[in-house]
Amino acid sequence: MRVTRRAIGVLSAAVVALFGMGALADPASAGFPSSAAVPATMVAASTSAADTMPGGYHAVPATRLLDTRDGTGAPAGLRPAGSSTAVTVTGVHGIPATGVSAVALTLVATGSTANGFLTAFPHGTAVPTASALNWSGGLTVSNLALVQVGTGGQVDLRVSGGASHIVADVVGYVESPDAVPAAGAITAVTPSRLLDTRAGTGAREIPGRGRDAELIKAGVTK
Repeated sequence: MRVTRRAIGVLSAAVVALFGMGALADPASAGFPSSAAVPATMVAASTSAADTMPGGYHAVPATRLLDTRDGTGAPAGLRPAGSSTAVTVTGVHGIPATGVSAVALTLVATGSTANGFLTAFPHGTAVPTASALNWSGGLTVSNLALVQVGTGGQVDLRVSGGASHIVADVVGYVESPDAVPAAGAITAVTPSRLLDTRAGTGAREIPGRGRDAELIKAGVTK
């Protein structure tokens, strides 16, 4: 399968239509300037179907769960490389204590000392190989991530590379799906890298400027 710019655009539109979210979230509520806007459907809307369907998405008012600058949700201080911060995401701020499979988080890195990345994953599980947020030293960057909930109703945020402050706002959650998910239900999976043109992961060759990457796998299963 050959991945073209048009195909990428169609895929992006499908993701927005399905999840009601974009790739970047606006960290302005944290006092950070950004040109990226939070999709209104992600922050303030919840469809009637999602309100009752197992595996449905529920939007909640954006609420800060973690801010390592001022000690919200965890002790204050820069998070060094190799450190993980556990964040409780269920039973708080309108999110049920049970029956939640994943949460939608706006993740922000700020005040970093060097280039680095953040990995978000279920508490109590192994660290996955795919990052949720990448930054260059000294810059403030944000991203929206759908993260599976782990043991104790928590998710882990692990810093690699340069130390950084981490901010996490919750904007929604996914209700646990049935054993056999219904059509339209969301099933969160463990983050896994499908394509990395630096190492040739998922592609037959590392594409040069102006070339398309030819994917080895057209379909992916859990």
